[in-house]
Amino acid sequence: MARVTVNGELIETVMRRAREGFLAPAAFRRPYVWGQDDVERFWASLLRGWPIGQFLIWRPPEGIDLAGASRGRIGPLQPHYARRFSILLDGQNRLATFAWSLAPFDTPGPSDMTQAERATWRSGKALVGDPEARAIHFVPVEEATSGNRVPVRALFENALLWSLVLRTPGRVVPQAHLDWFDQVTRLLMDARCHVTELVNLPPEEALEAFRHLARAGVAMTDGEFEAAMAWALPSSRSRPR
Repeated sequence: MARVTVNGELIETVMRRAREGFLAPAAFRRPYVWGQDDVERFWASLLRGWPIGQFLIWRPPEGIDLAGASRGRIGPLQPHYARRFSILLDGQNRLATFAWSLAPFDTPGPSDMTQAERATWRSGKALVGDPEARAIHFVPVEEATSGNRVPVRALFENALLWSLVLRTPGRVVPQAHLDWFDQVTRLLMDARCHVTELVNLPPEEALEAFRHLARAGVAMTDGEFEAAMAWALPSSRSRPR
C-alpha cells in the first residue's frame, strides 16, 4: 500500500542503510558542495542537539526499474546495492558529510571526487573530536593525533575511543576531557533525525512529493528536473525533444 511516513530515526541507522547498500542518492541531485565551515556547523548542531533537517527517501514499489536512478555513491561509500534499495531524494550533503567524517584519514578518495570534496576532505586537514576545544573541527593532519584528539569515528566506537585516549600506559588524561568524551559519545549515539519516507509511491507521485517537500536551496527548473528523471516518467520519454 502506498503511504508517506514521518519518523525520528537514529542518524547511525540511516547511515547503516547507505553503508549496507539499501540507500542510494538520486541521480538528479547536484554534486556535493559543502565546505569545511559547513561541516563544522553540521557537527556543532549535532553536539548541541539541534535539528539537522530531514532525509527524504523514496522506497519504490516492487518491479520499478531503478537503472539510472542513482548517482552511485554517498561520500566515500561506493555502491554495492541490495536487490531492492531506496532512493535518497533530499539530504545528500548531510549524509555524505556523515560518511566522510567517519572515514579514516587515509581512506583513498574516489576517482570522481568533486572539487568541493577535494577542497573539504583532501586539503591536508583532518576532522577530529577535540576535548580541549570541546568541538569537532578540522586541524592539520600532522596535528590530528596530538593531545587527546581522536578521529570522529572513534566517538561512535567506544573500544576504539578508549584505546586511543589511553594509548600510553600510565598517561594522565584530564577529567574534563574524559567527561567531554563521555558526554559526546552518549549524545551522538542517540542523535536522531527526521526521515520522511515515500513508500510504494509510483514515480510520478514520488516526484510530485519531492517538489513540495524539498524546496531548499537553488530550485531546479522543470526542464532540468524532467530531463534528469526521464528514466522514470513515461511522459518525459515520449515527449519530443
